[in-house]
Amino acid sequence: MKTLARTRQLFSDAQYELNARMNQIPADVDLSVPYFSQYARREDVEDIVKGKLKTIDDPNWHLTGSKSSKEYTRWAREICGIAVARMVIKYFVDKDAMLVPLAKDAFKHGVYKYNAGKFSPLLYYEFSCWMRKYGIQADVRSRLSIRGIQYALAQNKLPIVSVNPGVRGYAKLSSNKKGGHLVLVTGYNVINRLLYLNNPSGFLSLGTQKRHKISEGEFRKYFAGRGVLTSLVMQ
Repeated sequence: MKTLARTRQLFSDAQYELNARMNQIPADVDLSVPYFSQYARREDVEDIVKGKLKTIDDPNWHLTGSKSSKEYTRWAREICGIAVARMVIKYFVDKDAMLVPLAKDAFKHGVYKYNAGKFSPLLYYEFSCWMRKYGIQADVRSRLSIRGIQYALAQNKLPIVSVNPGVRGYAKLSSNKKGGHLVLVTGYNVINRLLYLNNPSGFLSLGTQKRHKISEGEFRKYFAGRGVLTSLVMQ
């Protein structure tokens, strides 16, 4: 059964990429997407990532909808995908869901597993099913190109993509590793070969949070070649 599902996914990916290459797209797309951090305040992301502020000591934990600083700490570093989902939900249906309650709802629907004191990475298929609850269509792409990202944006779809966290301009992990972190692509410019990212753990000081402009060449260094394309559920 898994082999059949994998074959169907690869066929769907190939068909999508073919359509992306055969159809014309605008030279520039720049969608106005709201930004949310995966931490309580965007101003504190850099200090948290660099270890200058522990999440358990973050005085603004309540802004995430957490019941305690301990609950906030349990979730904060794990939910880049939830922060991105929050951006998507706000953009498409204008609903502002609180970060940690949204994460707990995702967990209840199997988007994360919890074992031996650790959360699993976000599970794409379960995520796509869960997003329909919020009126969002989420199409999993196990193989996705930059052209595929651009084609999605040209259709007012928002691509959630897997990248190395070092895409924010501060590397803690090996640059050889691709994936491990989720960001939202909000636009592109074909002529200047740029992509625009909303990164839930970007640094305010580096301009890598909202609408982070990154060259296609630089993006490829971090991009894992997979993601989820989000849009409104068609009635």
